[in-house]
Amino acid sequence: MISHSHKFLFIQIPKTATSSIHSVLAPHMEYDYTQISRHAKYSEAAEFYPESKNYFKFSFVRNPWDRLLSFYFFKKTDKAKEKIPDDLSFKNFILAANGQTAFNQKSYVDGFDENCFIGRFENLQDDFDKICDTIGIPKNKLPLTNATDHNHYTEYYDEETREIVAKHHARDIEYFGYEF
Repeated sequence: MISHSHKFLFIQIPKTATSSIHSVLAPHMEYDYTQISRHAKYSEAAEFYPESKNYFKFSFVRNPWDRLLSFYFFKKTDKAKEKIPDDLSFKNFILAANGQTAFNQKSYVDGFDENCFIGRFENLQDDFDKICDTIGIPKNKLPLTNATDHNHYTEYYDEETREIVAKHHARDIEYFGYEF
C-alpha cells in the first residue's frame, strides 16, 4: 500500500488486478494491515499516512460491468470469504444485490490531486509500466492472480441487469468515461 523509500501510495480497489500489482510491488512496500485495510480508500490512507501527502499516488479502475462479472465469478470460488451458491445465476446475483455488489470505484480515489495516476484494468500492463517508471522500480510482467474464467462481460447481461449496474455505478461510468 505504501512505500516510504519510493514515495508512493497505492490505493487498491477490489477486482482491478490489485493482487497481481501487489505481488510485484510488495518488495518495495511497507504496510501494516492491523491498522488499515488493504482496500482502504484514499481518504482513510491519507489520514493514517499523513506523510503520503507529497507521495505519488495511484490506483486502477475497471469497467463496472466487467468488474461486477468478475466479482460474481470470484464469489463462486473457494478463495472467496463469503462464497455464493454455485447455482445462483448472474442475473439473480445482480437482482438480489440490486447492482450494489461492490463499492463505487470513484469513492476510493476521492481526494486524489495532480500528484496521482489512475490506471485502467483495460490497459493494465502499459499503465503499470508507466507507474514503475515513475516510482523508479524495474518493470515486471504482471502475473495472473485471482483471474476468473468467463466470456466477455457483454455476453452475460440483458437489458435489465445492464441498466441496474448503470444506475448504481453511474458515478464511475461518468467520471471514468466507461460505457457498456
